[in-house]
Amino acid sequence: MALRIACHGITWGRDGFDTATREIAEMGFEGFEAFAFVVDDFDFDGLEEFRSVLHARRLRLVALYGGGEMHDSSRFETVVAQNTRIA
Repeated sequence: MALRIACHGITWGRDGFDTATREIAEMGFEGFEAFAFVVDDFDFDGLEEFRSVLHARRLRLVALYGGGEMHDSSRFETVVAQNTRIA
């Protein structure tokens, strides 16, 4: 059985999507994981551009990390709504 490993863009920071995807592809990874804010930064109108970059670099979005302030019960509804929206 082949083992497939993806790489998370956390190392490149919030503004590093272009560099991250380029370097991740150059290292031979086929999968990319991102924080939800990376997709949010493209906004829903820019998702085609997001997909286009991944496609051009032969990367698949394998995971999208939402998270949030789950330790704060007063923000429960907001955090659940944010994570549901990106799902």
